[in-house]
Amino acid sequence: MSSPQTLQHAIVKSVQSGDSIIIRSQPKGGPPPEKQINLAYLLAPKISRKLPDGSHTADEPFAWESREFLRKKLVGKFHFGNNQRECATIFLASENINETLVNEGLVDVVKRAQNKDNPDVVRLIELEEAVKSSKSKGKWAGNAIKRTILQDFENGQSFIGKNMDGIVEHVRDGSTMKIGLFLPSSDQSSVTYQMVMVVLSGVRCPQTNEPFGEEARFFTESRLLQRDVLVHVEQINPGGNTVVATITFMDRDIAEYLLREGYAKCIDRTLGLTKDPKKLRTIENEAKSRKLRIWKDFKETARSSSSVNFDAKVLEISSADSLVIQHNDTKEIKKIFLASIRAPRLVNDDGQTVLASSGGGGGGGTDTKKQFRPLYDIPFMFEAREFLRKRLIGKTVKVRVDYVQPKNENFPEKTCSTVLTGDGQNIAEQLVLNGLATVVKYRQDDDQRASDYDSYLAAEQKAQKNNKGLHSNKTDAGMVRIADLSVDLSKAKSMAPFLTRWTGLRREAVIEYVFPSSTKLKVYIPKESCLINLVLSGVNTPRPNDPMLADAVRHVRLRVLQRDVHVEIETVDKIGNYIGSVYYDKNNNLALDLVRNGLLSVREYNKNMELNNVETEAKTARRGIWKDYKEEVAVENVEEIDLDGDNETAPVVDDVAQRKRVIITNLAKDFTSFHAQQVKDGPEIEAMLLRLRQEATANPPIAGSYRPKKGDLVMAKFSEDGLWYRARVEKTVTANESQVIYIDYGNRETLDNKNIASLPLGNFTSIPAAAKEYAFAFVFPDTDEEFVDEVRAVFMNVTANKVVLLKTEYKDVGNGLEAATLLDEINKKDIVLQMVKDGWLFVDTKTRRDRRLLKKVGEYKEAQEYAKKNGLNLWQYGDVTPDDAKEFGYPNH
Repeated sequence: MSSPQTLQHAIVKSVQSGDSIIIRSQPKGGPPPEKQINLAYLLAPKISRKLPDGSHTADEPFAWESREFLRKKLVGKFHFGNNQRECATIFLASENINETLVNEGLVDVVKRAQNKDNPDVVRLIELEEAVKSSKSKGKWAGNAIKRTILQDFENGQSFIGKNMDGIVEHVRDGSTMKIGLFLPSSDQSSVTYQMVMVVLSGVRCPQTNEPFGEEARFFTESRLLQRDVLVHVEQINPGGNTVVATITFMDRDIAEYLLREGYAKCIDRTLGLTKDPKKLRTIENEAKSRKLRIWKDFKETARSSSSVNFDAKVLEISSADSLVIQHNDTKEIKKIFLASIRAPRLVNDDGQTVLASSGGGGGGGTDTKKQFRPLYDIPFMFEAREFLRKRLIGKTVKVRVDYVQPKNENFPEKTCSTVLTGDGQNIAEQLVLNGLATVVKYRQDDDQRASDYDSYLAAEQKAQKNNKGLHSNKTDAGMVRIADLSVDLSKAKSMAPFLTRWTGLRREAVIEYVFPSSTKLKVYIPKESCLINLVLSGVNTPRPNDPMLADAVRHVRLRVLQRDVHVEIETVDKIGNYIGSVYYDKNNNLALDLVRNGLLSVREYNKNMELNNVETEAKTARRGIWKDYKEEVAVENVEEIDLDGDNETAPVVDDVAQRKRVIITNLAKDFTSFHAQQVKDGPEIEAMLLRLRQEATANPPIAGSYRPKKGDLVMAKFSEDGLWYRARVEKTVTANESQVIYIDYGNRETLDNKNIASLPLGNFTSIPAAAKEYAFAFVFPDTDEEFVDEVRAVFMNVTANKVVLLKTEYKDVGNGLEAATLLDEINKKDIVLQMVKDGWLFVDTKTRRDRRLLKKVGEYKEAQEYAKKNGLNLWQYGDVTPDDAKEFGYPNH
């Protein structure tokens, strides 16, 4: 036999079977040519092959052993061989591989007459006879391994997170390969070989028809083809035959090498599955900076903002992905967004965001459509908000600005940041880990993302794996059921006996919202799962133009907004607001604190001596509203007005004693009228309604037994609380629906006829309607709907929680209603007159009036001139009046 040193030099790419290999020669340049070589004079058992239907033939005995022996011996190693056409003798260093195979009993020697004198064949026959007679090895010893090849990966999900041994059988591209996995088996005489397509986790190489695709494939193939690899299964795609995994060879992660050499890029979709996403991203960035291969034309994306770091205090959780903070150094208050995450949202079956519209509103309007409340109606929104609130409110955090999202036509500029808690936890990552937020998916070339973005992806993968939060498969997961007593008068009153039955009881609560008045708060009581409006007891509500109002609101927000507090409820007023006290930081009384700082005054008839004492203290110290305080006696119920323009004034006396004490129960949407209920009628009405409901419970009306007719006095079941009230049928809407007006409150709604019944026997019809409709005397509103909404809010803010004094001034010829003025019961000031002075309403100057009203009209004109002169609200763009600007849509009064 010729000496091996004189023969052809090549490297083994793969082993086809125990007698056939694929070799690559070592050319001076260009891609290495490949060639199939059969081992001379040998015949190995036939290995399994794939049939057209996807199944596999069975291995012949010892076919698997012979292939494996040769694979482990030769793949990836240099060898020498003497080549006779397509048959060769293979040498590994000085070892004759042909002889070794025969000596191991893994192949048969081919005996042909023309080769009987060939010394190589004679030597192989001698070795075969020796091992055959000894029956000690390979096929001559028996006990061949039985190999079962599986195509479908049954129960594949059970292998996620586990390491599996495998052999790379084919490389499709640099990051995709077919691998045979060894499934666990206790039987040493058999092998279960699972064939799967494996995609590398976190990276993607170009396809072979793309630039550098063929090079990337060769890079992977030359290192992994037919090598023993360790496969860490991270995800199995639908269908079960594609596995996303990390592949290591000799403890080396092939993904890292592909990234380092510029053959692959990170992909966000599976990067979070990997053990160390940050490491892979760092390696990718190094390749980018060196402009290797696929990055040869790479240009750094200009960032919207350089990294800025600062400490700040969290003041408010705006939503599950945004916060209001105060910079520790500059004291600037601003809103920031958590970078690269998205709060829970409503989506349809196609995964598209659903924009829910809100309906209804305060002030007793006629629209009874249920109001959409994102915090409570979007699954997991409340849970996510609570997660942030409990960890961040009032705490100092570290803020790192990652990027600034520029303003566009739909959204304002957004500062997107990473927020770290005091113990160094990334709060956005924790949200994602608990399934309370999702990670924003970017284009591959978009670098505007959170600095810890890859950690977010990994956290999201864990949350999905554990079915946490938003990834739960439960149909009603994340829903919060809260009784909203803040918008429902009937429910608020029905719950009042329960919430007020223990005097002095303090309940745990959270302040959800601070109204612009500073004395009214929206409060969540977790134990009762309800929302209420709470008005601070014993203090006056500031007027909208009070110079200290902004300070009062700021004071309240900084101390209690979204904080855990305790509330003590005393009673409920006529419009469903609870009256009580708020205690923060254990025992600090909020109302007491506001009065002490001169931000609020105490009610005239307040019986809390502690409040009176701290107000005296604030007056003495000239704090806040008392800075110009002087002891003086006020002249009550007398105002002066210039009657005829001669600068001589005469007193205008209002006979307060003749006015009716009323509660505003409903306000028209267009602010042209209101309903009021006399305070003296309240107990009788409540008692009557209680009897009505008891009768309806004892003798429930039969659905369909009564057909509503226009003008009928009936009882109707209010849609918001399911309780019965007196009502009058106003019109038939459809065959099955009618519109009613609740005669004791003034609000309207359209009901199914089955929720309308005739009044039971008794004195339910003899008691007059408690709510009477009035027009506003001397004024009319703007026609702009949005502005009117503001006017309604101002009026309700002033009249809420208060008994007001009503006087009929004249009968409005336009609508036939009594036109009335309203005084604040405490300070006896005209509420609507003040609104005119603040520029919220126009004065009606063209309707003919009784001479006795001239003085009052003069007051209203003077107030309007003040608003014009100071450019307030309606007059902020100059003197545009209904007289000379019909083009603005004002009515001709």
